Amino acid sequence: MDIGKIDTTRSCTVANRATPVYPQPWHECRPANPATLADFEEFCAARGYRIARRAVLRGDWHTPCKFLPNLLAGYALYDLAR
Repeated sequence: MDIGKIDTTRSCTVANRATPVYPQPWHECRPANPATLADFEEFCAARGYRIARRAVLRGDWHTPCKFLPNLLAGYALYDLAR
């Protein structure tokens, strides 16, 4: 199993498409651009990773983000499996 962390600060990549701000998808850039939860989950699905567990937190690292997590979450922790 892999444990991953992704910073979900309000990204301009939408549905894994390039935008004027980020001309390439987040996973093709170095250093990686910020990504939405939906972008990351789509990336995992396309590569055969199963999301075993997910914790979506506000920017304080303590409070769960339940309302519009794709937009308002500060951090997301993923437990990935193949």
